[in-house]
This record gives sequence, C-alpha cells and structure tokens, in this order.
Amino acid sequence: MTWFVIFGCLFILLVVGFVDMIAGLFIRQSSYLSGLTIVPIILLANLFSGIYNNLAIWYKLTDKTRFGMYISIAGALLTIVSLMVFVPWMGIMGGAAATLFTYFFMAMISWYFGHKHYPVPYESGKIALLIACTSLLSGVSFLWFRGDYFINSALICIYVMIIYYLEKTTIKTIFSRTKTG
Repeated sequence: MTWFVIFGCLFILLVVGFVDMIAGLFIRQSSYLSGLTIVPIILLANLFSGIYNNLAIWYKLTDKTRFGMYISIAGALLTIVSLMVFVPWMGIMGGAAATLFTYFFMAMISWYFGHKHYPVPYESGKIALLIACTSLLSGVSFLWFRGDYFINSALICIYVMIIYYLEKTTIKTIFSRTKTG
C-alpha cells in the first residue's frame, strides 16, 4: 500500500505540475480548459479510490463480502447527497469535491473495518504524511506556480527527496540486490 501511495502521489504531482502541457496534447477546444480546475481534486479522489481498492482485500479474504456491498451502497448514497449539496454551491468543483469526499469516506470505512476483521500493519502515518505532502505541494503548484515548469519540477524533486528520506533503507536494499544479483 505504501508504494502504491508513493507512486500515486508522484503521478498526481507530475500531472498537476504539467497539467497545461498535458492538456495541450489532448484538449482541442479552448472552452474545455476551464475544467482543468478540478484536475488536482479528481486526482486525489482517484488516489483514495485506489486506496479503497487496496484495502478491500480484507473482506474478500475473510469471506465477508457483504461489507463491500454495504460500503458501496453507503458510497452511492453519500455521492448523491454530497452532489446535491456541493454542486449548487460550488458548480463543477462541487462534483469534484463530492467525488473526493466519497472516495475518502469509503477508504476510511474500509480501513476501519479491515483493521477490526483482518488487521494488516499498513504504514498509516507514513501514508497520511505522503498524501498531506502531495496535497500541499500540488496545491502550491496549481494555485501559485501553474505553468512554471521549473518551479513545478523543483516541487516534484522535493517530493522525491521526502520519499528518499522516508524509504532510504528500502531503496538501498533494492539497489544493493540489483548490484549483487
């Protein structure tokens, strides 16, 4: 899970940092460019969707798949309610916020019940730190340095340095195996 989050967060930073360049490759109508404001929120939402999918293994291994149904139904209801609340208030950003809110809720509920029924020693603190750092760095990138590829590259390097600091032992072990093996 930790490495899923590491690479997911790196992907978020790369896309957010170079969103205008990437959009230039795929978006042909300039009227669609205003929709790019939701990209950082949707990327974070999809990270939580991936985390939920990683966490969902517990109810499959314990033959408690009904929890998957309960969580999915709760997620669907939460999506409907949050869309009704957020979209009239925030427009397109409300849809993105509703998506983030729902996937975050589903991941946290799955983690909570998984911890009770099939405990896995996830590095929750490290994962939360990585997501917080990514949220901060991508927010800074998108709000203040959008289009400044030098600064955005520096922000990505900061994230990579954080990863190296947190995962130094694992990284050294991986590279020492490749040199000897």
